[in-house]
Order: sequence, then structure tokens, then C-alpha cells
Amino acid sequence: MAWVLKKNIIELLLFIELDHWDLAHNRFERFQRQFTALLKKTGEQRVLTFVSLVKSSYEQPGKVTPEALDDMVKSSFTYVGRDKEDIFVLSFYAWLKARIEKRALYEVTLELVSLA
Repeated sequence: MAWVLKKNIIELLLFIELDHWDLAHNRFERFQRQFTALLKKTGEQRVLTFVSLVKSSYEQPGKVTPEALDDMVKSSFTYVGRDKEDIFVLSFYAWLKARIEKRALYEVTLELVSLA
């Protein structure tokens, strides 16, 4: 299930990167239909929070500022430490942060890995 979930998130991010809003919108809806109940049942609220932040940042780019993103991430997510956190998961957050701050993804990922 984890692999399918990550694959769907990657597809969503790819459509956003390619500016295919129609396809991204369809993926958002499909993701919510397929995974919301399951993620709530398993206690994976941070995935739902991440997807909603991605959707907000894409639909209303000025609404999600770097300061607001930091506040939302700090209040919504718990960090398990650099040695336990999955680099793949950190890369998803780095993508969102890089997009909002208009910075290079690689640079932001390295920053998050060193801070985690």
C-alpha cells in the first residue's frame, strides 16, 4: 500500500510540475476517493495534510506563504528524527517547500535532511 500511495502522490506532483491542471485536479479527486478513508483509519493524517497543502499551493499560489507553510508543517507533522525519517518522505516536503519558496529542490532537500 505504501508504494501505491507514493506512486499516486508522484503522479500528482508530476502533473502539477507539467502544468496539466485538468489531470492534476482529477488525481486530487481520485486520491481523496481512494485513500482518505484508509489513511484516516490507519492514522496517517500527515499524508492527507500534505496533499491538502499541495492542492492549496497549486490552486491559490499566493495563499500559502513560506511562513504559513512552516507553521502548518510544525503544527501538523511530527518529526521522528533524521535517522528514522524516510528520505523519500522528506523529498515530498522538500518539493512543496521548494515550490513555495521558489528555490531548487535539491538544495531544499539537503537542507531538510541536515535539519531533520
